[in-house]
Amino acid sequence: MRAALLLVQGFLAVNALVGGVLLMRAPDGGLLKLPLGFMHSDLFADFFRPGALLFDVLGTGHRAGFLFTLRRYRYASRVAFILGSGTLIWTGVQMLMTDLYWLQGLFAALGLVELVLGRRMGDGRPWTIRCAPRRPIGAAADDGGVVRPRRGL
Repeated sequence: MRAALLLVQGFLAVNALVGGVLLMRAPDGGLLKLPLGFMHSDLFADFFRPGALLFDVLGTGHRAGFLFTLRRYRYASRVAFILGSGTLIWTGVQMLMTDLYWLQGLFAALGLVELVLGRRMGDGRPWTIRCAPRRPIGAAADDGGVVRPRRGL
């Protein structure tokens, strides 16, 4: 499962980073051969801001998620779950604002795979962080779990 997650996160990171840079370098969409008419929204005049968001949010996010998974970071599964959700949201908004294109389906499917793998690799509760109870300095717990100060310090 970890290898599949690394593959998905690496693929999404490279695509988002490269795509974001290409959109920022040529906001008219020329480097990706995207006509400005591809976008149906008046929210953006050109592709610069969507490219910057793609690079900053999805590109660097998936790069960080890839490194967390690679290094077996404690919360890597939660990060994967959040990134998969973000990819699905990004793709959904993109489908509303542009013409439909087959790559949108591919990226949505990869986002769903990332979300599911993140959920399955974790403890089943992606929003729960379990922490040990805090004890005062110099305190020790007896067998009953009651915190009492140590004597003789």
